[in-house]
Amino acid sequence: MSSTAARFSLLPLISVVALGAAICLWELAATLFGNPVLVPSFTQSAVALWDGFVAGTVPEHLLLTLMRVLGGFALGLLVGAPLGLLMGQFAPIRWMLGPYVAFFRFVTPVALLTLFIIWVGSGESSKIVLVTYISGLIILQNALRGVLEIDPIKVRAARMLGANASQIFWRVTVPASFGAVFVGARIAFGYAFMTTIAAEIIVNDSGIGYLIWTSQLYAKTALVFASLLLLGIIGIAFDALFSFLAQRSNIKFSTL
Repeated sequence: MSSTAARFSLLPLISVVALGAAICLWELAATLFGNPVLVPSFTQSAVALWDGFVAGTVPEHLLLTLMRVLGGFALGLLVGAPLGLLMGQFAPIRWMLGPYVAFFRFVTPVALLTLFIIWVGSGESSKIVLVTYISGLIILQNALRGVLEIDPIKVRAARMLGANASQIFWRVTVPASFGAVFVGARIAFGYAFMTTIAAEIIVNDSGIGYLIWTSQLYAKTALVFASLLLLGIIGIAFDALFSFLAQRSNIKFSTL
């Protein structure tokens, strides 16, 4: 094994050691602080998470959160990707929708939750619409940028070969901007998670956000930490899935 290969083979071990060190420091800090209501240890948080799974409380809320995230993300992808590609390909559409995209970039999604509740109710619809909004907006912007960054030589070459606007869109624009759409989807998925948790805390009916809120009300801080741990673990798992799909599709993709 070469020195370079050996060095790269040790890189995952660095992450494991760093994680172990963080857990040890967490345990030490909780012990020194001496108040589990304010700073529970990693062990106490892990036990709370296990107890929540055994009781069925955590899986129930987790399933609802995942359904909202995945549902809103899927709708955002279906809406945002085509609109972004069309805006990038056709200038009239870009000039027509561009001001709206620029405007809503600065409108915090949670700020719109009140309106969505008024329009579609406080049930599942308002949360899914909110996640669809933020996911679609992020994916749209990345798709638009991906189209605008396509090498003009590719488009000119297609035109010289006799391709019309529709053929250029499907055979040049869509394949060339797929990587940008994929990266946008990865970013949007993280925002979909954060938005869903925030909406669940505000609406206060179900989901991991609701579990975090009610846990702090009853001073179950270990369960709050446990819920945060669970969110982080799930996020890492989904990010690993995106990384795997990127490698299979030969897309340049950073895991950080």
